[in-house]
Amino acid sequence: MEDLLESLQVDESVKQTLIESIDEYAMVEAIKLAEEKQEEYTLYVESTLKEIKEGLEEQVGEYLNLVVEQFLEENKIAIEESVSASKMEAIQEGVAMLTVLSGADEAVAEKQLQESTLINEKVEELKEAQDDVEKQLNSVLAENKKLKDTNAELIQTGVLAELSEGMTAIEKEKFYKLASFVSFDINEGADYLKKLNAIKDSVGSTSSKTSKQTKLDEDVKKPTSSKYEVKASHLI
Repeated sequence: MEDLLESLQVDESVKQTLIESIDEYAMVEAIKLAEEKQEEYTLYVESTLKEIKEGLEEQVGEYLNLVVEQFLEENKIAIEESVSASKMEAIQEGVAMLTVLSGADEAVAEKQLQESTLINEKVEELKEAQDDVEKQLNSVLAENKKLKDTNAELIQTGVLAELSEGMTAIEKEKFYKLASFVSFDINEGADYLKKLNAIKDSVGSTSSKTSKQTKLDEDVKKPTSSKYEVKASHLI
């Protein structure tokens, strides 16, 4: 393009105007093409995010149902014993009190008291077992949250990588830096994608302007063509 323009015997300002017009036309066409593809790409990403989200929700739901079923099955006996022990404790205390009041044999009362003590110890053991089960359940829930967070990070990383594809190293650095200020929520994928596309357009526009300015600076610094120098010498 530069060789073609230099072959034309036109004023430098005219040549510069032609270059700017060509660059402006190319930019307009590029923007039109990007707008045509943006809606299609947005629908594709939204569909992909929805499929991933639904798959994860189904897997997590099945996993939690399994954990709850196992918990109830493994601790069914312990729960029943805990309820029975509480009732038995109240009965034993009542019997012990009646025995003392009625003047029953002290040996019998002592035996009943020992049995009541054993029952109380069993109740304490069941309470400790229940606490352990609750801790295990909390651990499972925490691990599930961790898996969700990890999955969200993977999705975010994939989206950023796909949007930055084809960028130069400098453009990628700018894009990732600006994208780090945008919070990611897997339930609001469309809004997140819209913001990233805006950042991508901004980075591309800035890079295009920088490239255009560099081209203009280089054109200004170029020496005058020899054919123009010859013509100028004839005018002296």
